[in-house]
Amino acid sequence: MVFGITTRFIATVFIFIMIGAITYAKFPLGFLQGYEVDVLLITMSLYLLVAGSKFLALDNFFIEKKKKK
Repeated sequence: MVFGITTRFIATVFIFIMIGAITYAKFPLGFLQGYEVDVLLITMSLYLLVAGSKFLALDNFFIEKKKKK
C-alpha cells in the first residue's frame, strides 16, 4: 500500500482481516481494552478504499492518464 500499487484491493482485504481479528480474538475484551486500534485501522483502510492512492504513488507512473484537451 505504501507504493500505491493495488491500494484499493489491499485496503479491502485488510478490512476483512481486521474484522475477522476483532470478531474472533478481541471482541470479548471490549472496545477500550481490545480493539480500538483495529477500528482506527479499519477507518484508515476505508479512506484508502474510497480515495485511492494519489500522492507519490507508483500507479501514477505506470497508468497513463488521459490528457486534457
